Amino acid sequence: MVVYRNILGKKHKHGTIKDPKVITDLTYNNLLCHMFDIVCRRFKWKNLPDTVNERFLEQTLYYSGSALFFHDDILGYLCLPFAGNNLDVYSEPIEREAYGTNYHKLCDKTDSVICYNNASKSPSDPVVIMYANRITNFLRTIDTNVRAQKTPAFASCNEETRESFMRFFRQWDEDSPLIIGDSAFNFQEAFQPVNLRVEFVSDSIKELINTEWSDFFTWFGIHNFNTTKKERLVSDEVSYDESSTFYEGNSGFQERKEFCEAVNKMFGLNISVEYAESSVAPMDPPSKGLSFIFGGGGNSDLSDTGNNR
Repeated sequence: MVVYRNILGKKHKHGTIKDPKVITDLTYNNLLCHMFDIVCRRFKWKNLPDTVNERFLEQTLYYSGSALFFHDDILGYLCLPFAGNNLDVYSEPIEREAYGTNYHKLCDKTDSVICYNNASKSPSDPVVIMYANRITNFLRTIDTNVRAQKTPAFASCNEETRESFMRFFRQWDEDSPLIIGDSAFNFQEAFQPVNLRVEFVSDSIKELINTEWSDFFTWFGIHNFNTTKKERLVSDEVSYDESSTFYEGNSGFQERKEFCEAVNKMFGLNISVEYAESSVAPMDPPSKGLSFIFGGGGNSDLSDTGNNR
């Protein structure tokens, strides 16, 4: 599960944190939780039994890459993490031990169905961590770059005049309309601006952040529109982006769809899955750009030749 650590500690309050490491951790944790929500809400399940928790199902696929659907005589239908043993000729586990909090049950391929997160059977968590790290680095670079644009004033004084300078700055910071000082002090010569001469590059980094978000959405098959990037793309590149989004999203959808079909066949249920409205992906391959990807013409058949779950 996403661990949002209490990195502030008991002695810290929001708005007063200045430790760069703490701010970086906060940024990363917030991004990780936000991306977790996005990935786990890509699909909408229908007609799941009341005893099957949709959120926990997607969370299990997110962290483990697979989940096991089965029936418990006491609890009813469940979908939980599992450990598989004794593989068949298709490398599918014959023996399956489902487990949860204070629970475990032995199943096999005759009384349970496996749901995979994608065709590679891999979890989503490592990919989300990768993007969260990259975007965190970009955001913190912006913070550093913006902070370096400050031009503080430097005052040269001795201990006798130090208090006069501090009193001057307190009144200046309080927007005092009139500041009275000793005529013996030459404030104009004493103050010198400090210019670190750091180039302002935050605008360029923001473009990188937008590109990273776009790549993240594409990786998980979520429609997105990066205006900064799209304006410079030719038609073949746009078609490639759309095709990439389709195939990335269709992998996860296809596995869930085949899982539903297998469950309905084994248990006589009527569950189904569809894309969530906020992340609708095309159900048919794009008509353009396929030859650009595969090096040939025609549509690619995404149907599975068999079901061995």
